[in-house]
Amino acid sequence: MGVMTVRPRTDDDLPACVRALEAVHASDGYPRSWPKDPAEWLRPNGCATAWVAEDQDATSIVGHVCVVRGVDDPVVASLTGVTTDRLASVSRLFVPAAARGRGLAQALLGKVLSWASAQELQLMLDVVEDGGRAVALYERLGWCLVDRRQADWVTPRGERLPVRIYLPRRTRRSRCSRGSLRSCSPKSVQQRNLLRDAPVSRSCVASTSAKTACAVEP
Repeated sequence: MGVMTVRPRTDDDLPACVRALEAVHASDGYPRSWPKDPAEWLRPNGCATAWVAEDQDATSIVGHVCVVRGVDDPVVASLTGVTTDRLASVSRLFVPAAARGRGLAQALLGKVLSWASAQELQLMLDVVEDGGRAVALYERLGWCLVDRRQADWVTPRGERLPVRIYLPRRTRRSRCSRGSLRSCSPKSVQQRNLLRDAPVSRSCVASTSAKTACAVEP
């Protein structure tokens, strides 16, 4: 597999995206429960835009990511000093195993970051606590761990798994240090406790040269 291209997703890409997702589900168990309509799953409510990575011959999709707007997360809004209508979340990021190690996840996230900056949106993402490869990717790229909580989605077994909440290294008010997080001055006791207990990632000053690609949840 040679040169890859990252471009905006079109509706015509969805069948190939589903085939790539099938490969990821088989190798990584992502998503944890196979959706009844996988093409619609790739277009979640609030999906504002999406990108795909394709091989040099434009014959197969080898990576995918989308951005969801309208994220109702008062804690992250308080941390970053924006209103909830300016929050957006990275979603449906995956790269099949055969295409990993080429920096595709980093390239896809780069498109997301550039788009969000142009739209003046605050990005965030969540990942399950046991998502080792995904956690390693985000921290190598400098994303900052700011909160831990239970997921707002349920596994096939009815479990709400613990998830990590990450922000890009450069945000409006959060600067990846405990002092800066405290300076956000959340008004509620709950928000203050979240800030007190949220461990800040050691890799908030990490290099952005990671080459690992992976599936992330959800």
